[in-house]
Amino acid sequence: MALLPTTCFTLQVPAAYANGVGHSLQLHYETSSAVLGAPFTLTCGSAANYAGYLDGASCTGISGWAADQNRPGQSITVSIYDGSTLLASIPANQSRGDVGAVLGDSGLQGFSYAMPAGVRDGQAHSIHVTFESNAAIDLPGSPKALTCNAAYAGYIDSSSCSGISGWIADRSRPNQALTVTLWDGPLQIASATAGGYWPDVGVFLGDSGLHGFNLQIPSAYANGIPHSLQVHYETSSTTLGSPISLTCGSTGIYTGWLDRAAGDSMSGWAADRSRADQAISVDVLDGTSVIATLLANASRPDVGAVIGDAGAHGFSLATPSVLKDGQAHSVRIRYSATTQFVGNSPQVVQCAR
Repeated sequence: MALLPTTCFTLQVPAAYANGVGHSLQLHYETSSAVLGAPFTLTCGSAANYAGYLDGASCTGISGWAADQNRPGQSITVSIYDGSTLLASIPANQSRGDVGAVLGDSGLQGFSYAMPAGVRDGQAHSIHVTFESNAAIDLPGSPKALTCNAAYAGYIDSSSCSGISGWIADRSRPNQALTVTLWDGPLQIASATAGGYWPDVGVFLGDSGLHGFNLQIPSAYANGIPHSLQVHYETSSTTLGSPISLTCGSTGIYTGWLDRAAGDSMSGWAADRSRADQAISVDVLDGTSVIATLLANASRPDVGAVIGDAGAHGFSLATPSVLKDGQAHSVRIRYSATTQFVGNSPQVVQCAR
């Protein structure tokens, strides 16, 4: 009688569970809901003897310390919440000599966390910090009520088809480089970190002056079509200056074809005859919704022979999972940043779930 092969395993119980609290654990096969054996109860270690304090919470960030006195010298994690929303879980492992002097250990129990930009929305927020993953045990000094408003300032110095440059800052976060984003209507098309050195801005704001940016215009926009672009502070709806009207490049002479659209893959080619040997991007649409954007740069010698260049204009992609729902979808391929579509488009795709 042949013996069945067996596989042995050992699962380590996380150190955070050595806290004297009873846990009912289950073993699952892979990611399925099938359970290996019956649930079992474990109580590891002695009950935690937490100590800590939320020292401060401001629109810039929060700080404090946390420890389990039954685990001297061992750093624990803290979980940071905005109301019931978990913002982050971070280790409390920064040096705090004052804490070490009280607890009689290394004092590596401090933590600090930069406040996310989403909190600066002018709304009231309740920030609280818990010991480890136990959402029921807040640090003393918690929660803290905060209402934060971004104090944005900035200027667009120049705008052209070569790029848009200027500076942005949030006065409530001195010396912090922000993200600046470029939008074409509802579509974000570029982003950059505003961290360039602008000494005059530093004098004006009274900080390091590392707030300059340069946003590159995507090459797909060099198509001779007018665009009204907006620069935003971070991902907020607050815009920097007025919309910018740009018409870059000459009007494209587009040509292309959707060769195949099926349940497993899609393929075809796309080119702009006014930009020989330059690959362009295409958008894949399900009806009116863009579900993918890709660069048409695969080798297609047959295309090159027709349009008279190297032929690096092919595209292919695995059929997006959003189309695999058993429903009929009208799939179209569009030359990016235009309203024009490749030939043989649309095609109906209906994929089994």
